[in-house]
Amino acid sequence: MTHWSDTLTAQHAGDGHLRVWRRDGSDGIGWDELQAVKDEMLGPDVLAVEMYPPADRVVNEANIRHLWTVPDREPNRLVSVSTPQSVS
Repeated sequence: MTHWSDTLTAQHAGDGHLRVWRRDGSDGIGWDELQAVKDEMLGPDVLAVEMYPPADRVVNEANIRHLWTVPDREPNRLVSVSTPQSVS
């Protein structure tokens, strides 16, 4: 287990799985925080995803965020390769 910061704990759970939670048990891990943990613990060049299962398969027993790495051969199935349009 790694105490990633004063407020967050992160843990490698095996098979490219990373768990991240607030040390005080509260909710609210921001995108920037999660991205920074992913970059440091899995690597800045690693593609990771967070999944949202069908309602009948949800297990929500704690305020823990889960990230899974995507194998090198799969990223184009998950990420749009088009250039984002700017908002005017």
